Amino acid sequence: MQFESLTNELLLGLFEFIDTSHLIHAFFELNSRFDYLLYVNLKTHQFNFEFISKDDFDVIFRNHLPLLINQIISLRLSDDERSKKVSSFSSTFSHVFRSS
Repeated sequence: MQFESLTNELLLGLFEFIDTSHLIHAFFELNSRFDYLLYVNLKTHQFNFEFISKDDFDVIFRNHLPLLINQIISLRLSDDERSKKVSSFSSTFSHVFRSS
């Protein structure tokens, strides 16, 4: 049996046990089915960038987050002196948080 032959429901169940940043890194743009499943997963789960490396954050931030920003319901960031994740995010996506 191939991984891709698993049902959507089973894959979504498995996704619950994998950190969102790892899911994106592994499955985003693999094919349209996995992209759809990631979007479904993001509607009910949060991004937790507190403990990922700066390199992993930069890859997700540059390549994936702009395409997913409207799907995210919760986002957790933290900074240390080297990472500057919060300032990178807030300067790039400030338009998303502006009130009309």
